[in-house]
Amino acid sequence: MRWRKKTNTKPGNPETPPGDPSVARSAPQPKSDERPKPGEPAAAKPSLADEVSRESRKIRRWNFATHLLKRRRDGELSLNGGLGGLRHEYAIYRERKQKTEEKYLTYETVVASATDSAEYYVLLVLSCLIATFGLLNNSAAVIIGAMIVAPLMGPILGLSAGVLWGSGRTVLEAVTTLLWGILIVLGITAAISFALPFVQLSEQILARTTPNLLDIGIALASGLAGAYAYTNKKVSASIPGVAIAVALMPPLCTIGITLGIGRWDLAVGAATLFGVNLLGISLAALIVFYLVDLHPHVTADEPDKERIKRRVFSQLIISLAALLAIAIPMIVAAQGFVEQNRMRQLASDYLYTELGRGAVYELSIQHNPDGLAIRAILLGGDVEPDTLQTELAQLSGIPVELHLFRIEPVPARE
Repeated sequence: MRWRKKTNTKPGNPETPPGDPSVARSAPQPKSDERPKPGEPAAAKPSLADEVSRESRKIRRWNFATHLLKRRRDGELSLNGGLGGLRHEYAIYRERKQKTEEKYLTYETVVASATDSAEYYVLLVLSCLIATFGLLNNSAAVIIGAMIVAPLMGPILGLSAGVLWGSGRTVLEAVTTLLWGILIVLGITAAISFALPFVQLSEQILARTTPNLLDIGIALASGLAGAYAYTNKKVSASIPGVAIAVALMPPLCTIGITLGIGRWDLAVGAATLFGVNLLGISLAALIVFYLVDLHPHVTADEPDKERIKRRVFSQLIISLAALLAIAIPMIVAAQGFVEQNRMRQLASDYLYTELGRGAVYELSIQHNPDGLAIRAILLGGDVEPDTLQTELAQLSGIPVELHLFRIEPVPARE
């Protein structure tokens, strides 16, 4: 009797002896997007670290042969010099690969700083506490010291890099990290100001509730410094990080402080300053990253420059439009501020000329919605307040309220 091995004889499946190599070739392969069966764990999505790791492997696969093939395809390969030409091509290959590796490592650093971590939140809370107490204590030195440990530069630069090169995962990580940081800072500062029995609005707090055009310049300069330091190994990134944090953390803490005491008007001003600084820093970092050709995709082929240029142009238009929308009220306010200063200077010069500089002991000129309010303390003399008030109103072109006080000089004892 001869034993025969039983084969699959189900309808629709032809009998095929085991071990036939055609089975392996024709066997259906499982699809990567196929839904898992009940009870099976779902496949995890690749994380941002996995994407960075894939790009790192591309660097190692970029060898001299790949470089020569690309140069030949682009019509740039020339080996007329024999061995000398080959050495020249190898020198070009080494230089390009070194620059590409440096750019990739910079991008990797920016991406890593955009993700949240325990260290990020610890430093954020500590810098928030120091900055809040510095604002309440009206201490500029304490506020600047708090910025040394503030970690806000990472998410901002990560956002700019992700937007520039179309990495949606990087943008999502940076925005999530930034939003959580903002909510934590607002919650801590609002709770502190609400719990304190008395909160005095110091000069450091009030200075961050009235943004002006100079703040846009500060934000742009801070963003340029921070992004340049990240892309240049010769420059330490810690000092520009302080500059970026100074432009972001104090206004953010000011928002929480004013919200805690119910001053919504001041909170709106501080929020405007924070928004201006955030947009300015992101825009400046975007420009720097584009100029240094920072990119995540390190392969033998150059990235699509035209596509990148279109993305950069559209992002610049959006950022500039947002900055302009915020800057227009600032421009109007700045013009009004300049006009108020001119009025005060005219009134001051007129009074010193008419009364004599030695006769004016103290002079205070304030601009209010009704016009100019002038308060002067004179050392003796006989002055007609009504005449001065009329002439000042004609000179400035707005109503003037003049209050004069006279101090009789005390005669010297013999």
